Amino acid sequence: MSAKKSGIVIAIVMLVLIAAPLSYTGYNIFIDNSVTQNVNEASINWLEGSGFEVISVDAESADNEVILRVIGDGELPPIEDLEEMLKGKLYGKP
Repeated sequence: MSAKKSGIVIAIVMLVLIAAPLSYTGYNIFIDNSVTQNVNEASINWLEGSGFEVISVDAESADNEVILRVIGDGELPPIEDLEEMLKGKLYGKP
């Protein structure tokens, strides 16, 4: 194999070795952002009129859970309502 062909093969292998992890990371960031947006929107609707408000949504936890932080006073609306709003929108996150 000539030096030119070897160089091309090495460049292609290096490109694949770099592109694969970058693509995987980009996909995970996209999913986390989608989950965060879905939970945030559903939570705002869920809490409407309750005296509570969303402080933060964290979909990037190590154990693949979504953490919703709210602040307010009184009794939260039924969690089942939020679960129903989010059914099928969490991409495998509990």
